This record gives sequence, structure tokens and C-alpha cells, in this order.
Amino acid sequence: MVAVYGGADAVTHFANNADTAGVPVGSAFKPFVLAAALQHGDGITLDSGYDNGGRLIKDGPYAAPPAPSGSGPGQAMATAPTTLRDALIKSSNATFTLLGKDIGLKKVKELAVSAGLHKESLARLDRSFPLGTSTPSAVRMADAYTAFSNEGMRADPYSVTRMTRDGEVVEGFGKPEPRRAMDASVANDVNSTLGMVAWTRLGQDGKFGTSARTEAAGDLSAGATGEDDRMKSAWFIGHTEGLTTAVTMFRNKPGTPQLLGMQGVGGPDSGRGNVFPLRIWNAYVTGK
Repeated sequence: MVAVYGGADAVTHFANNADTAGVPVGSAFKPFVLAAALQHGDGITLDSGYDNGGRLIKDGPYAAPPAPSGSGPGQAMATAPTTLRDALIKSSNATFTLLGKDIGLKKVKELAVSAGLHKESLARLDRSFPLGTSTPSAVRMADAYTAFSNEGMRADPYSVTRMTRDGEVVEGFGKPEPRRAMDASVANDVNSTLGMVAWTRLGQDGKFGTSARTEAAGDLSAGATGEDDRMKSAWFIGHTEGLTTAVTMFRNKPGTPQLLGMQGVGGPDSGRGNVFPLRIWNAYVTGK
């Protein structure tokens, strides 16, 4: 762990929002679902996908099914299914709901825990689980995403490596040892797809162009909440130049346990405000 910023109240009230669970992570959770599918789904690859009937086809590429006999130009034609790669880039809720069900929600949970998320922060295993109803901390999300960019290896976050008492070294404060969270091939596949997510998100935000993406890039990869997320939070987790950073944004009010809506946080035309974590991340990694 290189740095932590838990919000302005972290100094005055000792509430470190960066290390506090309770904020839904939304579509930033979907890479763990994809990783579980690649890890445990026999024959599933990034080119697998679902047909129009909701059936998983493992051995893409696909061709659109032939048109029914007698169909003409004015009749609807079936379209080829979306690959799992494209589903992550486009943050497809329908695909990941099906994928979680087919792979098994328990396997998705186990992989997320193996990557570093606390069991206590993970939501109930229901239909919406693959869509990010869990509430991990920003510190844990940053840590878990390092498994994707580090060929499946990750270590627990830490801030203290040595402590002494009366001149004697206190045991138990050594640097955590890396351990494997998933196969290297799985991590590399997810990470390469997250690279496409990162470039897409930077391109979609009108504040950024190709030059900004190039400046932020190195081994660039990222996950984020999507436009279709109905969570009262916004996330961006990005990796570049050997540094993984998680940014989460939400609104709350003293005495009110529920999170407030994100509408209009950047002005009346800002929608959900989910562009701000991306802009904060970009300013952080580029110094601008």
C-alpha cells in the first residue's frame, strides 16, 4: 500500500472511508465473475458468449443463425451473441447475471475472497450478486485488482513492516507474502480486457482524448461502475505503471444510515456523477 486518503473527516473524526466497507461496488465487481468463469468453466474463453436464447456457447467465434425459411428483408434476423470480452467492456448486466448463475455464485465468491476481498463485505448470493451488490472497501478493491495485473498473484495490504518495544522487535509485522489468487492465464485474460475498458472509459469522458489516455497509459487497465448501475456510488479502479489505485465516491449524511443519491453532484447536468472517480484517478496518476 502506497497511499490512502479517506476523506476530509479522516483527520477530524478518524473515519477512514478508504478502509470502510459499506459502499456498493457495482460493475467494478464483474471482473471477478469473468475470472471465476475462466478459472472454473471448462472450455470457457473470452470468446465464449450467450446466444439469443440465453445458452452459453463456449467455442466462438459466432455466426448469426440462419434466417427462418421464407424470411424477407423486412423481417427481423437473429443476431450473433456478445462475447464475454465485449460484455465486460460494455458492462452487460444480462450477460453477467447469466454467467454467475452458470458458473455458480459460490465459485465467484470464493475467487473474490481469494483475490483479497473480505467475506464479511460480500453480499447475499442471489441473482444480483454478480452485478456488484457487495460492499468492499477501496483499499481491498485496489488490492484485489493487483491479482489481475500481477499474473494472478496478490498479497494483503499493509502499512507497518516493523515495530519495536523497549528496543525489542515485536513479531508479526513482516511484509505479507504473495500468494496465488487465480491462474496466470486467467489473470492475463482479464487484465487485457480491463485495458480495453480503461481506454473506452477515458475516451467516453469528454474531458479526455487520445493524448490524455496515452499520458495515463503504461500497462493500463481498469474497472468501473457503469451507466446502468443503480448503486448510490461510483467507482474507478485503475492500474498503470505498476500502481493500482481505487477511487470510490458516495454521499451520506450524519444520522442517516442510507447512502444518498449521486444525481447532480457535479451540477444539474452531471447525471449520476460517475465520471468523477475516473477524473480523480487520472489527475492522481498524471499529476494534472
